[in-house]
Amino acid sequence: MQLVPQVAAEVQHLSRSSIHTSAVCCRVQSGRYRITTKRNRALTYEMANPPHFIGHRKSWNSWNTCELGGQFIRDLYSSPLLF
Repeated sequence: MQLVPQVAAEVQHLSRSSIHTSAVCCRVQSGRYRITTKRNRALTYEMANPPHFIGHRKSWNSWNTCELGGQFIRDLYSSPLLF
């Protein structure tokens, strides 16, 4: 029966000690940047996209541009002719 007073003492000690907690950081709110009020400083690509979209959008953009190959060189010569 001596175990009960020891457990009670531990419970009292734990209830008096402060436990620090913080709010949950949702993926939507963390890492969000805002444009300045005067819009004089533009956001970078990483700042403009939410953290959970960066991997998806970067991979999608790299898949779209990796197939071009010599397309860029052809565009340099053909674009002045079009305008």
